[in-house]
Amino acid sequence: MAGNEELLRFVGANTAAVRKLNIMVDRLQALQNINGGDFINVNRTGGGTSISLSMERVLERIPKLAAADGVHVAYPTADADNHSFIMCYKDVDTTGEEILVNCSIAGGGNLEDATPRLTNGKRIFVKYIEELGSWYCTTVFQASTDCGCS
Repeated sequence: MAGNEELLRFVGANTAAVRKLNIMVDRLQALQNINGGDFINVNRTGGGTSISLSMERVLERIPKLAAADGVHVAYPTADADNHSFIMCYKDVDTTGEEILVNCSIAGGGNLEDATPRLTNGKRIFVKYIEELGSWYCTTVFQASTDCGCS
């Protein structure tokens, strides 16, 4: 806890940073609350911790998790472009309620140049953050550059 208090003092009056910190804390708490049973493997090594998932087992449990945490499935209506947000269909993969989903991109940039690549119809998980009045993707994307190698 002492580290969090120091970080909050450092952030000071920067409310945007505080909001981002709160979102990160929520995500960390969600990760800590995962009860994976037979589908999550955690390996601790001298270099850190790696977590691997059996996606088939995860997908079996999504309806229960979604109902409990307010997490929804969303499907982009088009391929990602040069923004950090994307229009998606909520809960269905063809037509239905459209929502604007904000995405976090480590290293900055836009979704068009981030991994994992977001394409039309690719399933993502989203949550409505009441305090911010917006939908957010639960995936943190990573800025990247295509090498153009052949």
